[in-house]
Amino acid sequence: MENSQGANLITKPLLVALLLELRPLELSRLKIIMNLYKVNVYLLLVTCLKSVIMKNTKSRLLNLCLVLLALSLASFSYVSDGKIKGWFLAGSQPESYEIGLETNSEKAGNVAFLKSIKSPIDGFGTIMQSFEPLDYLGKKIKLTGYIKADNIEEWSAMWMRIDGFKDGKSEVLGFDNMQDRQIKGTKDWKQYEIILDVPKEAKYISYGVLIGGTGKILIDSFKFEIIENKKESTGNVVKLTKPTNTNFDEPN
Repeated sequence: MENSQGANLITKPLLVALLLELRPLELSRLKIIMNLYKVNVYLLLVTCLKSVIMKNTKSRLLNLCLVLLALSLASFSYVSDGKIKGWFLAGSQPESYEIGLETNSEKAGNVAFLKSIKSPIDGFGTIMQSFEPLDYLGKKIKLTGYIKADNIEEWSAMWMRIDGFKDGKSEVLGFDNMQDRQIKGTKDWKQYEIILDVPKEAKYISYGVLIGGTGKILIDSFKFEIIENKKESTGNVVKLTKPTNTNFDEPN
């Protein structure tokens, strides 16, 4: 099957979920997804290099870092141009989007934007950042942020991913990209939230807002807070241990 045919079998929200859940050291999945979608490997490279620096790792991991470095230089699927301190542009088609700051009277100050600059776009772009969750280990956290959408063609969403290691292997420990509560069309300012558990094994939290297709979003006032454990998480990483719902008759 040719790559273009394989790409058509995956819906765009599912593709975004797949890319954002990509485990940092799974090279086989990296190759498959890169072949289909030219996905960025910048965060994978950063994670890998930090593992080499902080741990007494084997030479095989260092070799993997060199592979990721070569891929990152070849793919150019992230943009870190210093337009917004701490934030950068990424996604499957970052060259089709632009990020920046603008003054907004409704928010009485600066807000950030992510907007498409090409059309049509067969992919997505995201404004994002990553950090080490030292203050949140072993806690349940809530991410809130204000988003205003303008003519979103396909979908938009806030997202958060928690990466870490278990039993010496890289793991996606938590993930939510609002796939079940997408933002579409034109919407006024609204606060959205994501709730996830941060295991003690967590090493990085990445978060941001994405657009699939064309459109523009304004974002402002992101906030992280520790909340009670009894609050239900908004997203989960589902791992199947056997073939499931193969006849599509099982309820959710």
